[in-house]
Amino acid sequence: MSYHTVFSQEKNLTDVTIYEAFQLFFNNEIKYQGVKGDWIFGLNEITAYHKFDYDNDGVNNMLIEFNAAPVDEGNYTNYYAVLFKNENNQSYHFIDFVEATDLQFLEAENQLIVFENTKNSKKVIYTLIDSKFVEYTK
Repeated sequence: MSYHTVFSQEKNLTDVTIYEAFQLFFNNEIKYQGVKGDWIFGLNEITAYHKFDYDNDGVNNMLIEFNAAPVDEGNYTNYYAVLFKNENNQSYHFIDFVEATDLQFLEAENQLIVFENTKNSKKVIYTLIDSKFVEYTK
């Protein structure tokens, strides 16, 4: 399976549809956290995005790696990877995301999405079941 990786030096998302999908996802899933939704997180950085055809439909989908931190308080950063489905090059919609602390995308192959744990160099493999990331075990 082929995939295309663009690192942070080229992180400008020029495709309006993916930008809109990411903004909607971020506002709904990441921005407001805590029991009452009163912890407000801001986007720090999109560190990489990757295009690959995870569902073998002939269209490249997109996985975006990014980090976010509390706007007002806190001295920590959360790391995430979020997958969007490309609908026939017309629009993107959110599939699922994983907290990706210490994980870095390696490859996508045979409907498996492979990350490397940067602390111990071990592979962490996910598959999608009912549009949800599930850790894959052999």
